[in-house]
Amino acid sequence: MYDFHLKAQAIRAGLHIELPFDSLILAASNSRITNVRIGTRKDLRNLITGFFRTLRSDWVMLGLLDPSTGGILTVCNSGEYLGISRDQNFSEEDLADLWLVLLEIFEHWMNVRPDFQQLRTDFINWAAHRQLEKNAVTGHC
Repeated sequence: MYDFHLKAQAIRAGLHIELPFDSLILAASNSRITNVRIGTRKDLRNLITGFFRTLRSDWVMLGLLDPSTGGILTVCNSGEYLGISRDQNFSEEDLADLWLVLLEIFEHWMNVRPDFQQLRTDFINWAAHRQLEKNAVTGHC
C-alpha cells in the first residue's frame, strides 16, 4: 500500500499552493463505484467516513476528482495506490499527512493542466448551486 507518511515528509518543505474555498474535490472508488465529496482539511475525517458509508466497502482508493472527465486522479508509487481501510483509525498527524499528499496531487495537476484550477472552481460552484436549489424553500409563506 502507498505510504503517504513518507510522501508527506518528502513534500512538506516545498508545497505552497492556495486553494479557493480551502477545499478539494475528493473522490474514492471501491473498484465498482466512484463517490465524490467536497471538503476542507477539517472535514477530512468526516469525508472519509462518508465514503465508506456510501461505498459500503472495506477499503477504498482515494484521490481527487478530475472535473473534465469525472475520473479519479490517484497517487501511486510503483503500482501501489493510496488506499484506505474502513478499520483504519487516523490520528490528527495521519490526517495532516494525507491532506498534504492530496494537495500535492492538486499541485501536480495544476502544473500539468493550466485549466485545472478553473475546472475545479467551476465544479465547486456548480455543486454549491445544486445544493442551494435542492434545499430551496418552495410554496407560500
